Amino acid sequence: MAAAPRLCCSRIGSNSLINSGRLLSVDSKVDEKRCPETLLDVCAKVVAFHIPFQRIEERYDRIPEPVQKRIIYWSFPRNERDICMYSSLSSDSNSCSDYQKLPFYRGLRLYESGCVENVLQVGFHLSGIVAAPKTSNNNTHPNFSENDKRCRVSITFDRCKITSVTCTCDTKDIFWCQHVVALALYRIRNADSVRLRVPISETLLQLDRQQLQKLVQYLIAEHQLNFKPTKKFWADDFSLKTKRLLTDSRGPPADEEHSWHLDEEQVGEQVRTYLSQGSYYSANKQLNCLFSKVKEMLRAKDSNGGRMLRLITEQFLADPRLVIWHSQGTPMTDKCRQLWDQLGALWVCIVLNPHCTATERAHWKTYLEKWASMHVCPLEDADFRPMRGNNNSRRRLLVDDTSSDSSDEDNDRPKERSLSSSGHHRPGTSQLRTIFHRALKSLKFYAGIFLP
Repeated sequence: MAAAPRLCCSRIGSNSLINSGRLLSVDSKVDEKRCPETLLDVCAKVVAFHIPFQRIEERYDRIPEPVQKRIIYWSFPRNERDICMYSSLSSDSNSCSDYQKLPFYRGLRLYESGCVENVLQVGFHLSGIVAAPKTSNNNTHPNFSENDKRCRVSITFDRCKITSVTCTCDTKDIFWCQHVVALALYRIRNADSVRLRVPISETLLQLDRQQLQKLVQYLIAEHQLNFKPTKKFWADDFSLKTKRLLTDSRGPPADEEHSWHLDEEQVGEQVRTYLSQGSYYSANKQLNCLFSKVKEMLRAKDSNGGRMLRLITEQFLADPRLVIWHSQGTPMTDKCRQLWDQLGALWVCIVLNPHCTATERAHWKTYLEKWASMHVCPLEDADFRPMRGNNNSRRRLLVDDTSSDSSDEDNDRPKERSLSSSGHHRPGTSQLRTIFHRALKSLKFYAGIFLP
């Protein structure tokens, strides 16, 4: 028997959602008589959370179908807070009047309106159709657009994490659309009623040569318009589609990166758009929302926190205003300075995260050193003004501070660089500290304290 679904008590608009009574509704299974889980379910739940399905297939020649079904059943995320985190901004940026516009709340309304249908789970691939709610006149609800009428949604998951999502609504945003949310909530709250099939690879193993040929002929007849005209490209296209279908149903490879789905392209595009708007209030508010989302991921021990911060940092360093400020020797605006200070502080949190592995720290160190060596990288000292000189006087930003440790006060104070009259470095002087200096020093501190 499946455990009762956990109600979403996320901080994302939590007060507003609780007051509305829509999210924290009474669970239909709370009052039912509880029974202890079977040993199969207990073991399958642990295996589904920790072990890739590919490793299980490599270890055993044949896995009984009931065992496969229970592992696949428990491999889908069980906590609605995770769905909420990837479909909404942080609670620090949401007001009571904004929460109804969030994709999570819109998806919740679609689910409660009974708009999710034809849900099927084949292995580690979940699919379904999400339609717009109907009014009393059998018309589309006015709060939903034409694109919301009928959307096909596909979700791929592995080890209780959603690894990829697709939806025919083609919504371009950092967060998941309301249709993905509706399907995910349906699977969490109605797990026992979802049609469940073992991975398609197991079905293919049970077919003989003649049956496989008939299957291929059927697929060609049904999807002939999707294939390329020539035989060579047709065969390659068919092979690619079949391989993708098998991968989705069996789960991703064991050595593949295992993390929640995050659209990197959209993160970069959104940050670039916000930065291009200058110091407008709404743009700075949205960027602060993204910083709050990184903090939320760190609190949830989600590895995507550092990944998202890396994407934000790359767009910050690509801001064309940095080149103008550097060439003219003018300081950046106060709003931009506050954003950069938050960025540097968050990188300190990333590298000192106790759940961060040594490999990840080495990975982040490479990025930090690369960014700190860029000539447009802002300095830690906001009041520093570079001296005007020839082209040889352009500052070199530090990657590693080799100065001796005199005192904590000296280490924390930004060090000034003395220049000769020609604008060159004087021998033996310390270099300037960039905005990433504290993160690099934190890496050294962690290595000296915790590593042998």
